[in-house]
Amino acid sequence: MIIFRGRPLIVGVWGFTPNGHCPVISEKIVRLKFGRMKISPYLCVLNMNEMNNIITTNVIDILIVDLIILLNKVNKSTFIHLLTEVPVRMNKTGNPYFGKVTKVSSCNYLLGNGYIDRMGTGYEKSGLDISTFDLESNKVGKHVSKVVLYNEKLKTHYIQVERFDEIKPKNTFYFEGQEIDPKVLSPWIIKPSQSKKQEQDKYISFIHFKLDNVKEITIDKTKYRVIK
Repeated sequence: MIIFRGRPLIVGVWGFTPNGHCPVISEKIVRLKFGRMKISPYLCVLNMNEMNNIITTNVIDILIVDLIILLNKVNKSTFIHLLTEVPVRMNKTGNPYFGKVTKVSSCNYLLGNGYIDRMGTGYEKSGLDISTFDLESNKVGKHVSKVVLYNEKLKTHYIQVERFDEIKPKNTFYFEGQEIDPKVLSPWIIKPSQSKKQEQDKYISFIHFKLDNVKEITIDKTKYRVIK
């Protein structure tokens, strides 16, 4: 992260203006509210405030089937907010909480980026040859649109988002419906691991959420509350 005229910025390679929408991948100069900043090709500057603050003007209840239709129309990258509730992966041996804990998470993500394209720009920025990267097929499911995947075996839809370390999620843990201190659970929680195959300077993290685990999604200033 860098500080420019007192404002936190992050330099990246994904190619968007500070509002997170318009591609500027070939631009050498990005016009910001507070002046001009010269940047090299394939670099851009994002305002951290845009990444951390998602404006909401409307609230709509939506069924998952309609949410899938909405997400299938996404054709550009934009920051969104997700409120999710997922079962916590835990070790079973000697664990009195096993299978009874969920995590409610509130966080902003970038929706609409393609994994292959992001890996290509990441490797290029690091001076690496993308052809050396072992690109495996997505184990979650097959893309039915830019941001939605479907697992035929599990009959389950997923949303694909990109996560940034600069944006910290707000997590709350629940045991049998009651909030619980995560420190109590820490001896059994399975820690997420990063792929050791990525060689570029900045790790690129894509996450896939089951749509059944999405409670709310805010996109284009509208908050959609998912009805089960």
